[in-house]
Amino acid sequence: LLDPEDVLLQPALAKIGTLDFAQIDVAIDAGQQVAKQAATQLVAFSQPEHYARWRQQHQLQDHSRMQLADVVLDNRTGLADELLLQRLGLSPQQKLNSTELTKALRRVYGLDTLERISSSLIRTEDGQQQLKLQALPKSWGPAYLNFRFQLEDDFSNTHNYQIAASYLWTELSAFGAEWQTDLALGSDKLFKTQLYWPLADSGFYTAARMQQSRTLLGLENSIGLSDGELNNTEFQFGAELGFHPLDNANLSLGLVQRDGYYRFPAAIASQFNVGTLSYLRRGVETSLVVDTLDQLSFPTRGYKFQGGLQRLQDNVLGGRSHSHSSLLRAETATRLGAHIWHGRVRWDNFSGADGTVALEQFTLGGLLNLSGY
Repeated sequence: LLDPEDVLLQPALAKIGTLDFAQIDVAIDAGQQVAKQAATQLVAFSQPEHYARWRQQHQLQDHSRMQLADVVLDNRTGLADELLLQRLGLSPQQKLNSTELTKALRRVYGLDTLERISSSLIRTEDGQQQLKLQALPKSWGPAYLNFRFQLEDDFSNTHNYQIAASYLWTELSAFGAEWQTDLALGSDKLFKTQLYWPLADSGFYTAARMQQSRTLLGLENSIGLSDGELNNTEFQFGAELGFHPLDNANLSLGLVQRDGYYRFPAAIASQFNVGTLSYLRRGVETSLVVDTLDQLSFPTRGYKFQGGLQRLQDNVLGGRSHSHSSLLRAETATRLGAHIWHGRVRWDNFSGADGTVALEQFTLGGLLNLSGY
């Protein structure tokens, strides 16, 4: 398809494969060299005046700050204009550079319901700068179905498996309400459904959840042999009021009710002469989360802090008492040359009246918990 006036550039890349990332500098240099050798031929394609006009209309220099006369949004999603503009955080008459504009667009992408948001800077007839934005929804939404398979085996005492599905329905309201349902079958079973409903663009939200779960906790004796499994079955209902003071922070306060029972393994059942222990717990819980990590399981930068408090009235063995639970999580990741350092601190605590049963159980070990490479 090449015509005589076309120029074909062929860098010397025969010895560089698609996955030879270590030779990226060699590949770049090869491209630069072949372009320089064809410089005289490429002059015919140069349009400096046209490009200068285009650049002035559509791009901002990092070192310069332009004053916006107006921000025009072409919103083709189901979300409210107020929500997108609030996430954008730009206003008319504001001065900004290209770096600040990129950060603003990333905040909008953080909603995770947009396929693309394009921007262009247009000079109006009176010489002012107008920012035009177009927001397009994901073509594969607004409902999403995911699956998971999990297998854990220490070739000794622990053998767990689980297959699960998650259904997420987004854009239930103009301000981003969502409804998610999870179903998991296997060693640990779970059915959970929860509704998240933002209160306009105030930063406040309400949420409600309901879940039925069954969890197996493996027990070991003093010499590391299996001592059976502690089976916990529980129905839980919760409602909360939350606030997002920052884009990566969340503060919540809610009510919770937990109705369930523990089923003891044979060794413990014969020792205490009881096979099951039923309980009903009601109370309040609060949590604070600040998360800047760039990935969930293997982050390379950022930090995360999580704190939670729970005060419940426990009805168990015909008695009534109060208990307190608390947790703290601190996590950070940073890059050191070609390596990544990832550290985490975890603290859990349960306290109740003297002589009462500790209904909170904490586990240690497993995938990404004292394990990894």
